Amino acid sequence: FPIMQRLAGPGLVVSDDEALQAMGHAFNRLKLVAEPGGAVALAAALFRGDEIEGDDVIVTISGGNVDSDMFARALQTLG
Repeated sequence: FPIMQRLAGPGLVVSDDEALQAMGHAFNRLKLVAEPGGAVALAAALFRGDEIEGDDVIVTISGGNVDSDMFARALQTLG
Protein backbone atom coordinates (compact mmCIF):
# COMPACT_ATOMS: atom_id res chain seq x y z
CA PHE A 1 0.00 0.00 0.00
CA PRO A 2 2.72 2.57 0.75
CA ILE A 3 4.27 1.89 -2.66
CA MET A 4 0.90 2.37 -4.38
CA GLN A 5 0.31 5.59 -2.45
CA ARG A 6 3.63 6.92 -3.65
CA LEU A 7 3.47 5.77 -7.28
CA ALA A 8 -0.20 5.63 -8.27
CA GLY A 9 -2.58 8.47 -8.92
CA PRO A 10 -5.77 9.04 -6.99
CA GLY A 11 -8.51 6.48 -7.28
CA LEU A 12 -11.67 7.02 -9.29
CA VAL A 13 -15.20 5.91 -8.55
CA VAL A 14 -17.55 4.53 -11.19
CA SER A 15 -21.20 3.60 -10.89
CA ASP A 16 -22.60 0.08 -11.21
CA ASP A 17 -24.22 1.11 -14.50
CA GLU A 18 -20.89 2.37 -15.86
CA ALA A 19 -19.24 -0.92 -14.91
CA LEU A 20 -22.00 -2.80 -16.75
CA GLN A 21 -21.60 -0.57 -19.79
CA ALA A 22 -17.84 -1.18 -19.74
CA MET A 23 -18.52 -4.94 -19.68
CA GLY A 24 -20.72 -4.52 -22.75
CA HIS A 25 -18.11 -2.42 -24.55
CA ALA A 26 -15.38 -4.94 -23.69
CA PHE A 27 -17.41 -7.69 -25.29
CA ASN A 28 -18.65 -5.77 -28.34
CA ARG A 29 -15.41 -3.99 -29.18
CA LEU A 30 -12.69 -6.26 -27.80
CA LYS A 31 -14.43 -9.66 -27.69
CA LEU A 32 -13.53 -9.99 -23.99
CA VAL A 33 -15.78 -11.29 -21.23
CA ALA A 34 -15.19 -9.36 -18.02
CA GLU A 35 -16.87 -9.57 -14.65
CA PRO A 36 -18.17 -6.26 -13.21
CA GLY A 37 -15.21 -5.78 -10.89
CA GLY A 38 -12.83 -6.60 -13.71
CA ALA A 39 -14.34 -3.88 -15.90
CA VAL A 40 -14.13 -0.93 -13.50
CA ALA A 41 -10.76 0.28 -14.82
CA LEU A 42 -12.22 0.32 -18.34
CA ALA A 43 -15.28 2.15 -17.01
CA ALA A 44 -13.04 4.78 -15.42
CA ALA A 45 -11.19 5.28 -18.71
CA LEU A 46 -14.43 5.46 -20.71
CA PHE A 47 -16.52 7.61 -18.39
CA ARG A 48 -14.05 9.49 -16.18
CA GLY A 49 -11.36 10.32 -18.73
CA ASP A 50 -11.47 14.00 -17.81
CA GLU A 51 -10.37 13.04 -14.29
CA ILE A 52 -7.30 11.11 -15.48
CA GLU A 53 -4.05 13.05 -15.68
CA GLY A 54 -1.72 12.59 -18.63
CA ASP A 55 -2.22 11.28 -22.11
CA ASP A 56 -1.42 7.60 -21.62
CA VAL A 57 -3.79 5.19 -19.90
CA ILE A 58 -3.29 1.48 -19.27
CA VAL A 59 -6.37 -0.56 -18.40
CA THR A 60 -6.36 -4.10 -17.05
CA ILE A 61 -9.54 -6.07 -17.72
CA SER A 62 -9.87 -9.23 -15.70
CA GLY A 63 -12.15 -12.07 -14.84
CA GLY A 64 -14.86 -13.88 -16.67
CA ASN A 65 -16.65 -14.88 -13.50
CA VAL A 66 -20.06 -13.48 -14.42
CA ASP A 67 -23.39 -15.26 -14.58
CA SER A 68 -25.49 -15.17 -17.71
CA ASP A 69 -28.14 -12.83 -16.26
CA MET A 70 -25.55 -10.22 -15.27
CA PHE A 71 -23.81 -10.52 -18.62
CA ALA A 72 -27.11 -10.06 -20.45
CA ARG A 73 -27.78 -6.92 -18.37
CA ALA A 74 -24.38 -5.58 -19.38
CA LEU A 75 -25.11 -6.13 -23.07
CA GLN A 76 -28.54 -4.50 -22.74
CA THR A 77 -26.96 -1.27 -21.44
CA LEU A 78 -25.63 -0.64 -24.94
CA GLY A 79 -29.11 -0.49 -26.46
